[in-house]
Amino acid sequence: MIVRSKENYATKMAAFAVPAARDNKQRHETLQKFMLANDSVTVATEVPVYLGREDLAHMQTKLGFEIYVKEKGKEMRLAQESELPKLITGHIDFIQIRNGSIHILDYKPNAAKERPIEQLTLYALALSRLTGLRLFEFKCAWFDEKHYFEFFPLHVVYKRKKGNRKKIYTKEGTYNLNDKMDKVEKLQTIEI
Repeated sequence: MIVRSKENYATKMAAFAVPAARDNKQRHETLQKFMLANDSVTVATEVPVYLGREDLAHMQTKLGFEIYVKEKGKEMRLAQESELPKLITGHIDFIQIRNGSIHILDYKPNAAKERPIEQLTLYALALSRLTGLRLFEFKCAWFDEKHYFEFFPLHVVYKRKKGNRKKIYTKEGTYNLNDKMDKVEKLQTIEI
């Protein structure tokens, strides 16, 4: 998974709006109101999302996601369906639609020291499940007045397994593409 630090208009808006907050508790609300009113790509703020046990079970059994649990003093292990939480809830700070993607943004006052990757990935999974949109359509980011960090939630949960290779046949014969996709060898099958 790659987290990219980049320049974004959200940081400029935060630098402009946050000083108007009366105290630290008002920062989120002040910024949300400001961006909703003044930013053309911000479509919603403070959006409630949830994942139920049946949603998590669907992701585990039908989509092939691996969900782990950790017991005190023990290593992480694959969760059984009965061990999945009954409900996971949260509120997305900002939803933006930019360049054909849905962006889930979280304002963190000290963004450079934060790593809310799990939180934002769960938000993306929940919003994907609630809306029926593919996780491929989502990007997640957290930001403050100076920093903006972005990643694809699909890269957090998706792991290609060796057994899930596909064969592709062409008129010229069959080919094997290695994982790096920089060399093609003539074989009986093509594996992607």
